[in-house]
Amino acid sequence: MGEVLRHAEIFHNTRERIGTLRPDEDYTYLELGNYLTDVSQFRDPFAHMSAKRTIWQQAKSSNPFLAILSVIPILGILSDVFLDAFDVEEWLNNLMGEHEPADRRYGKLAEYFENVILAVTHVIFADDIPQKEAMRGMLPPELQRIEPIPPAEIDHVYSTHFTQYWPHEHVDFPPFVLHGDQRPRNRMYRRGRRGLIQYLEEYLTFLTEELTKLEADWKGKRTVGRSDRARHDILVRFGKLLHAVEDYFFHSNYPELQLWNDLRRGRPREETDDAYRAWFAENWMRTYRTYRGYPGYQVGGDASHPEAGTHTTWRRKLMRRLRYPVYESGNRLSDETSEARLDLCYTGGFESTDMAHTMAGALESLQALFKRFDEAGGYLSPELRTALGIPGTDALVKSNLVLVRTLFNADERSRMHRDKDYLQAQLVKHVEQINSEVYNQGVDRLRTDGYLNDAARDAFKRAFAIDRGLEAHDERTPGVGGFLMQFLAQSQGEMDRSRVATRSLDGGGRPDPGHVFDVRTDNGASGETIGTHTLMAKDTPKSQPLYEDAKVLAKFASLSVVHLMLTEINSPNDASSGLDWEAVLQELVRFPQGRPGMWEAQALALFRESESNPAFEDVPNRPQAPRLNASAPDRKLLARREGTQRKKLEDMYVALEERVDRYMINLWPG
Repeated sequence: MGEVLRHAEIFHNTRERIGTLRPDEDYTYLELGNYLTDVSQFRDPFAHMSAKRTIWQQAKSSNPFLAILSVIPILGILSDVFLDAFDVEEWLNNLMGEHEPADRRYGKLAEYFENVILAVTHVIFADDIPQKEAMRGMLPPELQRIEPIPPAEIDHVYSTHFTQYWPHEHVDFPPFVLHGDQRPRNRMYRRGRRGLIQYLEEYLTFLTEELTKLEADWKGKRTVGRSDRARHDILVRFGKLLHAVEDYFFHSNYPELQLWNDLRRGRPREETDDAYRAWFAENWMRTYRTYRGYPGYQVGGDASHPEAGTHTTWRRKLMRRLRYPVYESGNRLSDETSEARLDLCYTGGFESTDMAHTMAGALESLQALFKRFDEAGGYLSPELRTALGIPGTDALVKSNLVLVRTLFNADERSRMHRDKDYLQAQLVKHVEQINSEVYNQGVDRLRTDGYLNDAARDAFKRAFAIDRGLEAHDERTPGVGGFLMQFLAQSQGEMDRSRVATRSLDGGGRPDPGHVFDVRTDNGASGETIGTHTLMAKDTPKSQPLYEDAKVLAKFASLSVVHLMLTEINSPNDASSGLDWEAVLQELVRFPQGRPGMWEAQALALFRESESNPAFEDVPNRPQAPRLNASAPDRKLLARREGTQRKKLEDMYVALEERVDRYMINLWPG
């Protein structure tokens, strides 16, 4: 949820700073495309099919006869019930999907999320919510400012552009080579000539081609009516591409390397690397204490955000982001060492615990956001509060509906993780509730009171029906809701363990491994594992340090792409020529040298002086856009318009589904 809000914040920054450059566009569709890129992550066949192997191996390890005990994570609901391999295989395939046939790829879990997210999308974007103004007050500020659009257009865009997770749409570290110890031998994971890891250069080729195609398509549609769907689709496509540009700064070690190289220019030439490293770790925060709004940047104090960690945590995380992971045999992260890589820009990857941190962290953010719902409780009728299982004037986190309480209450998830008997009792209660009409009655009441439209109500009901259907398939196996409750309890437990380990590391002193110069890839706190998305991501206030730096850079890079594109669409130029998007992107997405005259340093300096994000014209070294001619002998522009890099990258990711699913099949007893 934090990522959605951050990209929405960037959208509003861009919208305010393009002014009247191209006013006759419905820019809600631009934000909708960016938003859909984030929420499409809930359909990730590769991750789901990989999970089947983990679940199966957990079950199989209990004993040779597959007696699934209540202590086994995920399958706790199967306590003391004997299941044969066929039962488990059928349940897992129904829940998580199969690589073939095509209509089985997504599974019931993805289908459930697809409907829930469609409902939420209508709540945020639709213009036919009767209590729209009341709902706005319950949403975070970034979402309150979105101009609503017709529900029919939401359904059209959703059916076309809600796809699935693709690493290149988020510039994430791709798992094309499954075992980390084998990656150094693969071209995709080597340093390119510009200092970026090679898969990022492949992603830039994808973005270059797609922006080139988009520009040509937009020129062909720039005179059609504002309400034309083709024009809306172009804006949605543009929003999805901007998401990748923005994520480069949130998901990579770019801000850390920019800071490292910037500050080093002010140090004595004769200073050794080790001496500078020691100075940097102790003094980097003092350099930027002019950020008056920067949480915790007051020297000598702890971070003001309760989840951001102490300054010791920040120093250690900063230094760990400047390193690269080392793997032992297979895919085991080293608990002894890592690589110092001050010459390489790369983005975070998803290791075994990253999904736990991603889900638990998102739900904690969601819980904080829904305080607005509780604060607006005076608007809710007693009938609606009853339908939502909220006793008296209590908060949503105390709902009697088990799945609702699991989603919005971190303490509840922690208790489920600690107390297996309590978890089992809540699973049984959830089955009773999902098989009754209580959830349908709740959404019906939300519709009656005007907080949902028909489309959102129907989508929620389809999700509940999916849960009931999988529960009814076999009483010995959980439905989607039961699976999620156990997975979320596990996720919260992992996050809780990591926080305990972090506090322990913070208590260490020299030369204790908890010191900021700890070089272990895996230091025992999974939220700090070198190279992971959890450590590298800087897209929420909790993901300090350098959250503000990442936002400034992402905002200006995204604004630059939009400004250059809109200027070109406004021009009289036709499809016989176009912008050289490769040149633009290579100027924005590059290795940070930290030189004062570069756009990165200028944008950051302007923000530190004024605490305001710069407009495109405010940065002297702003990106330029060379032009290409379609008739040029090198055919460069035409080749990009005909490019197939998107298909190549998608095919590589889809191929992983087959690999992990075939491996899963090989685990079944013959």
